[in-house]
This record gives sequence, C-alpha cells and structure tokens, in this order.
Amino acid sequence: MNTSVEGWMPHSGQDDRQDRRFLLYSADRTLAAALALALGRAGSLAQEADPARLADTLADVQPHLVFLDFNPDPADPAKLAGAAARAAALARLSPSVPRVALGAQHRPEGPLAALRAGVSDYVDPFGAPAEVQEVVLRLCGGTSGLEAAARSVAVLGVRAGVGASTFCAHLCDLAGRAAKSGGREHRVALLDLGCPVGDAQLYLATGTGEFDFAQAVQALPRLDKTLVRTAFATSAGGVTVVPLPTDLDAMQAVSHGDALALVSTLTRHFGTVVTDLGGFPNADFSARLAAQADEAWLFTDQSVGALVSLAQTLRDLEARGLRRSRLRLIVNRYDPAYGMSGEQIAQRFGMKLLGEIPDRTRQLMSSANQGRLLHVQADADPYVRAVQTILRDGLRAEGAGGRGNWLHRLLDKSGAGPRRHS
Repeated sequence: MNTSVEGWMPHSGQDDRQDRRFLLYSADRTLAAALALALGRAGSLAQEADPARLADTLADVQPHLVFLDFNPDPADPAKLAGAAARAAALARLSPSVPRVALGAQHRPEGPLAALRAGVSDYVDPFGAPAEVQEVVLRLCGGTSGLEAAARSVAVLGVRAGVGASTFCAHLCDLAGRAAKSGGREHRVALLDLGCPVGDAQLYLATGTGEFDFAQAVQALPRLDKTLVRTAFATSAGGVTVVPLPTDLDAMQAVSHGDALALVSTLTRHFGTVVTDLGGFPNADFSARLAAQADEAWLFTDQSVGALVSLAQTLRDLEARGLRRSRLRLIVNRYDPAYGMSGEQIAQRFGMKLLGEIPDRTRQLMSSANQGRLLHVQADADPYVRAVQTILRDGLRAEGAGGRGNWLHRLLDKSGAGPRRHS
C-alpha cells in the first residue's frame, strides 16, 4: 500500500523547492517521521512498503530521489538483503533517479551493505539530520551554503611510464591550492593506484599514514569523517593520498565490490577525488572504477608503443561495457614535431580531446630531484599551464553553483590561459 506522509512536511506557496518529490521505501513509520522532519521544507515525501508495488509507485510518485531502509533489524536477518535487492530493482527501473540509504551510523553493517549494493550515500535521519538536506541539495540541485556534488576522475595511463602519476600529483596539488586561495573548504584525495607503486605519493612527499588502500577496505565499516581526515597520509599542500600496499599480494584479498565501495565512501568526504590507474594491471577493476567516476581520462603520449597500448586499452574497456563516448583523451609530452597532433590522435581513436601537455621532461626531473612539484618553483611553466587548463575544463561541473564552476573562476583569475578542448 502506498502511504503518503506529505502532510508531515510544511510547505510555503512561495518556496520554489516544493515540487521536489521523495519516496521512502520502508515499512518503518518511525523512520518515515524522522526523515520527514529532517527534510523540512525540501519537498514532499511518500512512503511505500510493498515490494510488489515498486514499479507502480515509481510511476505514480515520479520521485526526484528514493530513500532505502538499510537500518539493520535483529528480528529480520534478511532485511539488508531485501534492501539490496530493491536497490538493484530501482537501478533497473529508474537508473537516473538517485538512491540514498538510511540507517543508524553506529551499525556498520548497514552502510557496508548499502555500498555493496551500489548505494554510495548513507545518512542517519535520527543522528545527523543536517546531512539529509545536504545530500538532497547535492543530488537534486539547489544551494544553501552547500556545494554541489563532489567530482571524481579516473586517470588511466595506457601503459606504465607515460607520465600519469606525475600528472595526477600536479593536478591534485593545484586543485587543493586553488581551493585554498579561494577560501573554500574543498579537500582533495588522490588514490595512488598506479604502477610502479608509490610514484605519486613520492612526488607529493607525504609521510606514511595509518591506512593503505587494502587496509582502508578492511576498515570500511568504521571510516567516518574523523577517521578519513586523520588516518591517511597528507601532503604539505593538503592532498590526502591513499596508496597501494607495499606488498601487492594484500590486494588479492580485496574484492572489486569492496574496493568500489571504498572509492564511493571517500567521494562523500572529499571535494575532488582523483584515481591514478597508470599501469594498474587489473583491467576489470580499472573499467569498473572508470565507469563509476564522473570523468574517465585516458593518458598517452605520441610514441608508437603508447598508441598501440591506447588501442588495446580502448578494446579492453569497451569489452567490459565502458563506452568510448565516456572517455576523454590527454596527450602528454606533446611536441608537434613528433608527428600526429593530439586532435588527430583523438579523431583516429574516436575520442574527445581534453588537452595536450607539452614535453617538459627535463624541467619535471629537475623539480622532482629537488623534492618539489614544478608549479611550486615555476608556476608559469607551460606544463603547469596545461595542467591548470585540464583541471579547469575537465572538472567543471554542470549547472550553476557546481564545484567545477568556482574552480573555473579561480583558475581564470590566476591566468591559466585559454580554454582547450572540452
């Protein structure tokens, strides 16, 4: 039975948010009341408890967002499995409608089950009602002193040695500095999963944190805001780095689902999350992570070996369901004297070109040997300007008020140069 609880939510005829419609999939009336209170004037809430009526209720309500009950119940051991099944059904029936899990923060099995079911947002309407409105504003649009959705990008180096880790280190540090100069609370995380292991962490000169990637997956149920801010290594520029374990055998115990759940969790706590997958050996995981990210960039240079690897990488990704239209190309160490231009390479492989980064190998090696990123000692270097342009164009969010828009404005003020291909 479809039970409307819209009457619990006060409206104002002048409130332009009153057209938002939310659906709670749960039989728990207490949870519905708490959610309605937390939502306040954000919109109207309907409640549905019958699994057989899911499709009909979606058609009737046409919700902008669906809440799912992932609150564990000792009296109902199958509850979380049922919630996961409904999450999967929603993804099939209405893939464009955001899903948010509800439950108690002190019960870690709830958020873990939600993440494994592909529901990355988890809030507690009893213990953290403010987070409910933050999630609504982020997923449905609107502002109230809150920023738009976090931006995540996967950088896939087509082979080891093309410079993806160097690029990711500079990209993340520049993003953090741009945010700091604008007085924004915008935290940046780099998942250093490239091979050779630890290169990006080395360039950023971070210490050793409590967790590497495999350890963070094991600690996933307790990764709250405080732990995320303290357990990982952080660079002097404020970039949080999550590296691969020194012993790569530890990654064998990490399932794809739990690894993706970790990335989703980190995206909730950071404004920008960049994953360096340069040379990462597992094509299945790379494809799934790239599909989950807001942006997926292929990183190559103009050498014959790299272009052959680019062709193979595209075949591998497409064989795993990632459409070429979802990918953008970056050509590193670019020099017009080397042959094909970046635009020609992009056209040859049926991709959109995001940018060309000039060949500055000597300058980059010199700065790295001094323990610095290039923009720290030469902020007008052509390499730095190219990375700034990619940062501005590549992470520009759609719509007004997005994080990418404030970043765009800041980089414009810094004189990052003309816009490139977007």
